[in-house]
Amino acid sequence: MTDVRLLDSESTQSSLDAPVSTAKVSEVCCPPEGKYGEVTSEFLDKLREVPELEVSVDEDSLQSCARDKSYHLPHRPTAVLHPSSTSAVSGALALCYEYRIPVATRGAGTGLEGGAILAKGLHGVVLSTEELKTIDFDETSMSCWVGAG
Repeated sequence: MTDVRLLDSESTQSSLDAPVSTAKVSEVCCPPEGKYGEVTSEFLDKLREVPELEVSVDEDSLQSCARDKSYHLPHRPTAVLHPSSTSAVSGALALCYEYRIPVATRGAGTGLEGGAILAKGLHGVVLSTEELKTIDFDETSMSCWVGAG
């Protein structure tokens, strides 16, 4: 897995080679070392209050989300989140942000690069997109919006 700190540069370049940000990648997406929050019972209780969100902490769920189809070693999450709407995703991620909890997003677990697995040493949650099964169709524009599940 690539450590985003290795991607740091003085600025991120756009396709037109004009700086779009002077922030380093690690400053934007990674809290400082040791600054992640703990997955506590208070945090899990707050997650359980989010409408249309199932929170799983049973051993079978945790083990099934500990690996994908990659060669990476398994790493068990602390909880698995199963939102069934985009508002549930938003509510869950807002709480993870507030409590500084690491999140790995998982589809069906068929990824080959380990993106659905939390980095070793991180105690966080896996956000499963399997229950996002909505399909909206607009006949006028002949467009379709399909959920990630």
